[in-house]
Amino acid sequence: TFSAKSSVIATLAKAMTKVGDDPTLMTSGKVAIHALNPKSVTLGQLYGSFDPNTHEWTNGVLAIIYRMASKDLSGTSNWLVFDGPVDTLWIESMNTVLAQEMLRYNRLLSIIRESLLQLQKAIAGLSVMSAELEKVFNAFAIGQVPAMWMGKSFPSLKPLGSYIEDLLDRLNLFDDWYKNGQPSIFWISGFFFTPSFTTAALQNFARGNNYAIDTVGFEMEMMEMDPGLYTTPPDTGIYIHGMFMEGCAWDKDKKMLCESRPKVLYDPGPCVFLKPVLLTDIKEYPHYSCPVYRTAERRGVLATTGHSTNFLMMMKMPTDVDPDHWAMRGVAMLCSLKD
Repeated sequence: TFSAKSSVIATLAKAMTKVGDDPTLMTSGKVAIHALNPKSVTLGQLYGSFDPNTHEWTNGVLAIIYRMASKDLSGTSNWLVFDGPVDTLWIESMNTVLAQEMLRYNRLLSIIRESLLQLQKAIAGLSVMSAELEKVFNAFAIGQVPAMWMGKSFPSLKPLGSYIEDLLDRLNLFDDWYKNGQPSIFWISGFFFTPSFTTAALQNFARGNNYAIDTVGFEMEMMEMDPGLYTTPPDTGIYIHGMFMEGCAWDKDKKMLCESRPKVLYDPGPCVFLKPVLLTDIKEYPHYSCPVYRTAERRGVLATTGHSTNFLMMMKMPTDVDPDHWAMRGVAMLCSLKD
């Protein structure tokens, strides 16, 4: 970021080394810098990796440098500095979203894995069945997601089997993103904390055009139903899919809201182009401000971030009737169904 941090660290190390070489001073200030650019290697290369086939652990460069420095008994101060040229791709806001989402899912996976291992030992009689493990066991017996998991989980009303399938789909989303780069169209239902995703899209636009973040917003364009049609991302903004309509249906020919089909509770929603623009440039057209919820529960609480745990945004859906017509029907969009 051109703030001379690397130069300051190098100058300080040289000064301390020079002071340490002075025989008149009772101090040992010699410094050795081990510089490592964490953005130039993968997470496995940095921290180490586990091979599921051979069950062998391979140390990463961080562990190797740390072990090497710890063996130095000469009194030299070994500084391990994470430094290197700025990666222009890394400072892209979506990469921050990816890192945060992977952290949240890793926390959930740690709880799931630990509870399953402990439950397996308890069933085998190798450890005591605690009250928490008994609740996990009872939830499994009736096909529900354990409360222990839901305490760190994304909102979901699905039974256990569908929850696991949904979780695997979410993990595949971020695993593919990490390995192959950003998808051309995002499955919005897969995000743990969706507001950070939409805010990142606005930040990219605001930074690229030197706009204040509070002066930009989304213009919403309804597109086709098949996300497979969108193989390249837009120049600005994001393509999203994965939402469902409740209380109405979607006319894919006219690209506007229509009445629900008989005996159909939920209808797939269209792909949407969220295009960042200045708030003063947002075009007005006949629409219904459709609330978007994460689950069919349609209620939530305010999190510490100030965002609702369930409500996401208002989606401007084109309509040729009075918006009150859809409001009376309780029309909303959902990111996740009960099953």
